[in-house]
Amino acid sequence: MDNENLNSEAMPMRPADVATTYRQLQEVESWEDEADLAPDDMADEEDESEGGFVRYNRAFIAKMSLAADNLKTYYNVLKNTLLSYKGVKSRLSWCCDSFNCGRNQLAKINVRGNGLIVYFALDADDYEGTKYRYRDVGFKKKFAQVPMQIKVKSKRGLRYAIELTADVMRRFDIKAGKPHTEAYAPERESVESLMRRNLVRVVNQATSAPSTHSGQDALPEVGVLETVAADVAPVLVDAAVAESHMTDSEARAQIVVEQGRRRRGNKKCMLNLDVIGRAFGSGDEVTIDNLIAKKMVHPQCGYLKICARGALDKPLTVKANDFSLIAVKMIVLTGGKAVRVKGE
Repeated sequence: MDNENLNSEAMPMRPADVATTYRQLQEVESWEDEADLAPDDMADEEDESEGGFVRYNRAFIAKMSLAADNLKTYYNVLKNTLLSYKGVKSRLSWCCDSFNCGRNQLAKINVRGNGLIVYFALDADDYEGTKYRYRDVGFKKKFAQVPMQIKVKSKRGLRYAIELTADVMRRFDIKAGKPHTEAYAPERESVESLMRRNLVRVVNQATSAPSTHSGQDALPEVGVLETVAADVAPVLVDAAVAESHMTDSEARAQIVVEQGRRRRGNKKCMLNLDVIGRAFGSGDEVTIDNLIAKKMVHPQCGYLKICARGALDKPLTVKANDFSLIAVKMIVLTGGKAVRVKGE
């Protein structure tokens, strides 16, 4: 395999380069994994002028602009592969690039960390025990039609994505057409430039509440750069909003770890955020002790896990032994803190 074709530093690629890559991908017999990719440029950034922490929500096209060059190459090749089938159309939204043929949704592409996240209209159970590494995300409503998720971060992963694309087309009896040779990935821009184009917006700051945009695909008004003031009421965040505004890796990075004495008690308890939100006021601290005092958990609770259900509309500092990642996202996006207490 010619590594130069899949690691070109000149982006976007010329149509001839894309065509060559596409042809070679069909012929290669074995693939080696890529070396570590460039670090995630879409991570949160410090606002040194304010001395606070700023979190941004990036549109798909912005994440693609900030992605490493090899991810842009993989995206170009995979999108060209999908669009080479007759009747397949692409639709860009704030969250992803979707591919449809008529009323059938075939695939979605997103960017997360060091890879492309690709969702296919395939039954994941049919691939159990195969070479494909996947997740079944069909339990989430927005992925019900494309439940098989894979991550593409190497040439081998790209090859697998192309093979699964062919499976999708066979499932819907979609015939191959002429190969596409377009370079779709945008050139790299600075975060500041993307903000001026309303492709990046501020979600929250350490000293302020998050933006009030709650729609998954809602875009800011054209020409208006979002800012977040300290007196803006916090947004109502449910699981769907949390998933669309923060990645799992970002959520893990937001968990504060605190050492503490293990509480005596032989009960493991779980509590949902909507219940907590109704019982506590904005800015309150939630602990096992005050939950017991409110008779919300068993008096012998010695281990508490916070789960996501319903919606949260206020900042809270929640201290528990464990959290679901969606619960962490809901807490952080409303301006609160998720504190994992490790018992000694």
